[in-house]
Amino acid sequence: MTAPVAAPTSSPTSTLATTVAAARPAAPSAAAALAGTFPAAAVDAVLRAALVEDAPYGDITSQTLIPADTRATAVLAARVPGVLSGGEVFAAAMKLTDPHAVVELLVADGAAFAAGTALARVSGNARAVLLAERVALNLVQRMSAIATKTAEFVALVDGTGARITDTRKTTPGLRVLERYAVRCGGGANHRFGLSDAVLAKDNHLAVLTGETRRN
Repeated sequence: MTAPVAAPTSSPTSTLATTVAAARPAAPSAAAALAGTFPAAAVDAVLRAALVEDAPYGDITSQTLIPADTRATAVLAARVPGVLSGGEVFAAAMKLTDPHAVVELLVADGAAFAAGTALARVSGNARAVLLAERVALNLVQRMSAIATKTAEFVALVDGTGARITDTRKTTPGLRVLERYAVRCGGGANHRFGLSDAVLAKDNHLAVLTGETRRN
């Protein structure tokens, strides 16, 4: 069973395959920096909404063709090199459709990987794996693309004292995932939203200037 994923230019792509390659462990510093930062409750809400969007009445193809008790094992494998982000998202998606699924995360978030590396493996109900597959792959692909590009920028400023940070210009509904991906790439988060800090920008100044003129 192979499911190719289209990805942005210069970003890692993934595929569900049936072979396993050697995994590259995460650097201890990256794992330590990300420890305890995964927002599980918020991610669960994203996954539930995505699954309702993708299969509001279930996966009718799998329900038609695959016996209900069929088991499957699949591997998340990288097509190109990159930096992983979203391993826990992959696992959570699979667990959401099959609470008894066994998910092995073979590479940690924040770790660099080579093309062909097995990133994760899942065993569970075949219908459930196929139901979660596209949502899981799309999110891991997007998050890893962000982490990989962030890591490139971080490398460019290494030794300069500069810090790579994100903004609020995120995909609506996916901010918590995309900001986590920035951290996986070695970047830092700025304010999460408008409620976190006062930040006067040109649009505020334009409004204030216009009001002053009218007065």
